[in-house]
Amino acid sequence: MEQLRVELAAWVSKFSFPLEIPTAGIEFGMRQPSQIITVENPGDVPCGCMITFLALGSLTNPELMNVDTVEVFRLLKTITAREVIRVYTHFAGKRVAQVAGGAETNAFQFMDTASTFFQLSPGRNTLRFNAATNMELLEVSLFFRPLYLSA
Repeated sequence: MEQLRVELAAWVSKFSFPLEIPTAGIEFGMRQPSQIITVENPGDVPCGCMITFLALGSLTNPELMNVDTVEVFRLLKTITAREVIRVYTHFAGKRVAQVAGGAETNAFQFMDTASTFFQLSPGRNTLRFNAATNMELLEVSLFFRPLYLSA
């Protein structure tokens, strides 16, 4: 099964080609309006995921919460523009990494000790992203590979 990608906080394209721009102008994109998104895990068992926090500008303490289980993963850090932090919640592969120049370095020290490396349950998962300051400058992506029981 190939890896699935879900955008929790991203810009949604609103144009395609051929493109004609009216004199009144055109809107090229929009921010997803909700902090909450439902992610469908079509697998048979819970699975880990990779959470990517991308800062479009300076923001503080980004987090992702599983609303259904009330589990939260939070970073205690001010993230600057274009900074990327990845959180891996896979069984036996949990880690927090800061990405710079294509290389990952350990960023475990920024994890809130009350955080949980939560798994995505089979079926629907309701997730909510947030930040202590400048939440509108946060983009969150989720990558996961559903797991299935074999016959």
